[in-house]
Amino acid sequence: MRLETDSFDEVVHEIWKFFEERPDFSALRGNDAFMEVAVPAMSRLLGLGKIVVSIRRPGGKWYPRRFAPHLGLMVRMLKLYEGMLEQTCEQKGELVTVYYRPFLEALVKLEYLMRSGPRSVRSFIETSFRPEKDMLAHLKQVEWRRELTPIERRMLRSIQSHLRRAGVRQKDLLARKSWDLDGRNMRALMATMNWDIGYAFGFASSSHSVHASWYDLLVNHLSVDGRAYSPDITFRVPDTRLVAPHSYMLADQLLRFVSFFRLEPRSLLADLLSMIAVFFHDLDAAHEKTLSGTDSEEAG
Repeated sequence: MRLETDSFDEVVHEIWKFFEERPDFSALRGNDAFMEVAVPAMSRLLGLGKIVVSIRRPGGKWYPRRFAPHLGLMVRMLKLYEGMLEQTCEQKGELVTVYYRPFLEALVKLEYLMRSGPRSVRSFIETSFRPEKDMLAHLKQVEWRRELTPIERRMLRSIQSHLRRAGVRQKDLLARKSWDLDGRNMRALMATMNWDIGYAFGFASSSHSVHASWYDLLVNHLSVDGRAYSPDITFRVPDTRLVAPHSYMLADQLLRFVSFFRLEPRSLLADLLSMIAVFFHDLDAAHEKTLSGTDSEEAG
């Protein structure tokens, strides 16, 4: 995405005006009312995110190799968020939550790399090729016993091409024993950033939407009547709880990205992203009050 200066100013002004002129969240009642606010806001956040990752670094430069993973992870978060938005519009809540775990994984790895150095970037690159290591090892064993078939040769060439592009040597890949970023699994990565609580309540809990767990089946795919189970083929209608927290996280991470790479206009983007983060935080809080009855109690 490339925007001319006039177009950039116009788009950013419209986004700014939308979030600045936000409605009174405390007056919203019912899921439809909240989602009528949330969905247009998500769309504008997504659009702003695409603008941010399309801005060149100071001096008009794109990103060197040592920062390419940072950019790629930010783009990945935006694409996953777009998937959330699309499934939200389709009113398919179970599919919205499928995106949570990879979204959080990208966020954690991006934040970790922003706090680390070149060695961590190298570790991130090399540990990304575990499936290719297994396929490469298998094909090498087959090649030792017999001639490879045409499809096997194409697969081998494809793997070797990806490794060359990534700057990873086959010898190093086959010898690698640890496949965690800097030897840290997701729980350990989050602990280094004091995000321990986010593992259980965010990353781990979202595994139900990715893996075929009994919890997921009971909650989303089966109806129970006594001892009898029947299929539930309907989708859960998304509400604010499914979209606001991840919207807040995206806005906050975009803010961190802008500051880390000193993208211009930094002050304008920082103020706008901060406003958006507060918007989704407050929207989520207002929705929560309607669920807990806090607003009616306070009113009384």
